Amino acid sequence: QSGDIVTAEVPSALLKPLANDPRVISVEASHYGRPSMNVARSSTALAGPIYLGTLEPGTSSFAAFDGSGVIVGVVDSGIDWRNKDFVIDASSTSRVLSIWDQLDSAGTPPSGFTYGTEWTQRQINAELGPSPPGLVKSSDTVGHGSSVAGVAAGDGSATNGSEPAGRYSGVAPAANIIMVKSDLSDARVVDGVNYLVRKAASMGKPLVVNLSLGTYIGPKDGTSNYESAIN
Repeated sequence: QSGDIVTAEVPSALLKPLANDPRVISVEASHYGRPSMNVARSSTALAGPIYLGTLEPGTSSFAAFDGSGVIVGVVDSGIDWRNKDFVIDASSTSRVLSIWDQLDSAGTPPSGFTYGTEWTQRQINAELGPSPPGLVKSSDTVGHGSSVAGVAAGDGSATNGSEPAGRYSGVAPAANIIMVKSDLSDARVVDGVNYLVRKAASMGKPLVVNLSLGTYIGPKDGTSNYESAIN
């Protein structure tokens, strides 16, 4: 539940009784978004006169911003959590605080939800150690989520050997990351954002949510159940 919006899986035979329930204002089908990131650079440039590349090192007029103490939450195709861009090299500690794989049914869902599997930073760190237990099964076979997370919070550690480390760092290279691997349906994206907000609140940290996805369906004016729930 997010405000007065509830996500649910409802058998088709119960849709009419549900719609006729006086407590229900409206029922809306969950549509699928598709991953997108092709205009991220130009859209960001239009947001203001400060070019993003100047934010991290800082200038004489403002302090440096590298994302320290901030959580970047992403709902997408998953994350390559082994990638060095998401690992603190000196300690082999993952910068990924948790992963909720909504498509995995083999493990334990996060608190407040009834599906998917949640993996913690402690479990991910164990996989990065010398004797990985092989418990964290989530992967990013599409690559889009890893790319998005890299743009937002990669630290540039992963190189091909010919480039210096850090050259291709993301906007917030010191931020922590929480990934929700999703099928990008409206209802599950809403659940994913709800999960991210809950996790950040439990840790007492500020949160930025990235949704590099979209659909042509809906009014695009904030009045759909999908938009209302995210707002």
